[in-house]
Amino acid sequence: MSTPSAPDTTEFERMLRCESYHAGDPYIRKIADEQAVILDKINAEPDVARRSALLKNFFKVEGDEAEKKKARVVIVPPFFCEYVSALRELCDGTNVVVTLQGFNITIGGDLFIHKGCTILDVGPGA
Repeated sequence: MSTPSAPDTTEFERMLRCESYHAGDPYIRKIADEQAVILDKINAEPDVARRSALLKNFFKVEGDEAEKKKARVVIVPPFFCEYVSALRELCDGTNVVVTLQGFNITIGGDLFIHKGCTILDVGPGA
């Protein structure tokens, strides 16, 4: 039985450096597809408190654990976002694990965003 090879992360690394990249790259599509599943769960959650907990796991939240727990994060669905993930590990069937650190979105305490928001999180903002 052969060992699966590590995925080619070249385009993903280019994306993180804000260089030109191919958005249809299989590795980037895999990450985007996994994020879409999480966003579907967030958007489908009718309970505001449970949706807030999902959002706090989705974004990077500043502060110590007590501050993170206390933060009120409300986004009225539908909410759209690319690629972001806070402290989650994506495993692609090989021994390679990529830990995504919220890419470029950090929440500093309480947050309220009304419906229809789209956040594009490909590169760091200026």
